[in-house]
Amino acid sequence: MSREFLMLVQESAYKTPVTTPTVYNYTSPPSTPSAFYIRLDGANTFTMRPRPVMVAVPYGGGVAIDAFRVSDKIECKGRLVCKLYAGPLSQFLLQWAAQTINSGQTSPWTTTEPAGDLASVACYHAITRSDGSIKRRVYLGTKVDGFDVDVSEDGTITTLSMDLSASIPQGNQFDSSTDPTSTTFPPPTDSPNQLPINPYVFTHASGGLTIGSSRTQFQSIKLSVKNQIARRFWANRFVNLMRFVGRSTTLEAVNFYAPSPDDRTSYEGLTTEATSFALNNGTHSIAINMNAASVISQFEDQLPLNDLYTQTMTITNQWDPTAGSDLALTFT
Repeated sequence: MSREFLMLVQESAYKTPVTTPTVYNYTSPPSTPSAFYIRLDGANTFTMRPRPVMVAVPYGGGVAIDAFRVSDKIECKGRLVCKLYAGPLSQFLLQWAAQTINSGQTSPWTTTEPAGDLASVACYHAITRSDGSIKRRVYLGTKVDGFDVDVSEDGTITTLSMDLSASIPQGNQFDSSTDPTSTTFPPPTDSPNQLPINPYVFTHASGGLTIGSSRTQFQSIKLSVKNQIARRFWANRFVNLMRFVGRSTTLEAVNFYAPSPDDRTSYEGLTTEATSFALNNGTHSIAINMNAASVISQFEDQLPLNDLYTQTMTITNQWDPTAGSDLALTFT
């Protein structure tokens, strides 16, 4: 039984979910899934909701108090926090978040959105109320404003946190649309199992960190990507257009304070570093290649009295003219 559940569906065009999505299951995996249920295993792990953009009108007459509020816009923003699971789900999530549409509009999946943009997803969300009824809602045209991939020796399991923006919720009070039904959006099943299994853990990062050279003595990694999304309402109540126009990417690592490599010299000299981060569980892998033009932008020694000395560094990604890109994703 699910008190709350979430399904993500690929869109074939902005605000247009694929007509008959194929839901991934872990008992008999389909070869070309287009929809995935997300395991919501914490409090408030999906916070997308419609929120009016309010403008206050003062009372006036020399009195500093509001008289009333108006709003002609409603934003749909929120955050999704989940574990990063090995296999097609993690590939789907990271491609949605970071892989730009190719020139043939066939990757990360087939879409009519323009090449160079990010693909969009429909987020189907359900909440069981106190009387047992279920409030279902779908957020169309959802794109990723930014995301973090975080794994450490203390945290064990890799976490993915995503900031999301959607265009419009179906079933809103301003048009004739309706909420999804239990037919189009049922709860996830246990047989076949539609909830993800096998998350990446810290040992799956072994051998997967490169900052100029391969690193083996590190205790935490955090990759952060902030997408620049231009959005316009075009005199509509909900966002009418969202376009990807750039991003900033950083990787933060805590390494053992060792004599080699000499990272402080690289930091002080603004030396460009080939940087990449990968997770591999022996069956599936994720590799995020920041190419060869990244630099160490922050660097601090950590010298506690009662523990090992470490060095915390932040590597900032830059455009690599040789690769013709800032970063690349590969999956197995």
